[in-house]
Amino acid sequence: MLFSQPVIVLGSKPNSVIPNLNFKKIYTANGAAELGSQIKIDNIETQLNCVVPMREFLKNSHVKEKVLNSNPNRVIFRTYERDIKNLFKKNCIIENLSWKEQFDIQCKYINYSPYRLYLGELQRNTNITGKIKHMINCIIKKQFFVISTGFFAIMLAHKENPSSDIIVSGIGMSGGKNFYNSERNKIFDYTPRARVDRYIAKFIKQSLRSKIYSVDDDFVEYTQTKKLVI
Repeated sequence: MLFSQPVIVLGSKPNSVIPNLNFKKIYTANGAAELGSQIKIDNIETQLNCVVPMREFLKNSHVKEKVLNSNPNRVIFRTYERDIKNLFKKNCIIENLSWKEQFDIQCKYINYSPYRLYLGELQRNTNITGKIKHMINCIIKKQFFVISTGFFAIMLAHKENPSSDIIVSGIGMSGGKNFYNSERNKIFDYTPRARVDRYIAKFIKQSLRSKIYSVDDDFVEYTQTKKLVI
């Protein structure tokens, strides 16, 4: 199969296959930065872009270690807590996306936005009381994460490389504990954000959907994208 200037977006789902291709760019979500650095060994000129919420980076030592050790060319933080540029090499580009910038990127790729994004955020909680409390908190703080970092990295990859095919590996849609071990992950469950992803996936615009190829069955099922068979 021939791909047009392929970029790869990586998550940390176990046993996902990474195609042996020459990638234009690498995008990783959270701790998948470690996998991205392995691909970069054979694609030395390829730019490694790590996408991670700054709060996750600061609180999860495993994610922090994997991102720093990956020696990224660029880190895109989904939130801003404080200036941490001193942790990275001088040639690493650090970007901080505001809540509005993140929301606007998602609106670009989801039909019937922004209303679908608001409805998607409601899926985070399963009971009415939880939904109301969570939405009030989001409105007061003007903070809407909506989709997971893996899903967001796909949108960012397309925004920055609109002509490229997007190869997706290791991004699951089923939730559960995170895929790498840490003390935080013993108690932190990503199922609520996965519910949001599954809802939003139904409304992906065709301009993005048509560019995505994934090696993971559950991702293909929920996003109705193309399966990449290795």
